[in-house]
Amino acid sequence: MLARRKYTELEKEIMIKSAQNLKDLLNKNNVSQKKLSEITGLSTSVISDYINAKTLMSPGSIELISSALGVETTAIYNAFSDKKDSEEKSESPKVYDIEKMAEGILEFRGRVLTDEQKEMYLKMTRALFE
Repeated sequence: MLARRKYTELEKEIMIKSAQNLKDLLNKNNVSQKKLSEITGLSTSVISDYINAKTLMSPGSIELISSALGVETTAIYNAFSDKKDSEEKSESPKVYDIEKMAEGILEFRGRVLTDEQKEMYLKMTRALFE
């Protein structure tokens, strides 16, 4: 079994907020993890990892899940839209190079990401800060 890679603080924050968004969407739509697994083809363990903020969602998984739930991808991956964002503005800002961060995402579940998947990840990450 491969050890989980270390996530950056930004990635951890994204995982936590995306996990909460996904939980909320599942509850709102009365969809179980098992049912979501059946619809998307993602394993129940992967979905559980997403919901428990153990794994950073791949762009492809975000598309599959949002499509299955009939929502925009930003409903899951809009990680900085809550009130905490305004509270953090009073602190000194953290600076992240999202370009380098996206380049660092080379694989997911043992499969190398395509250039298209990396570009989608980068686009979604940029959208968080617009």
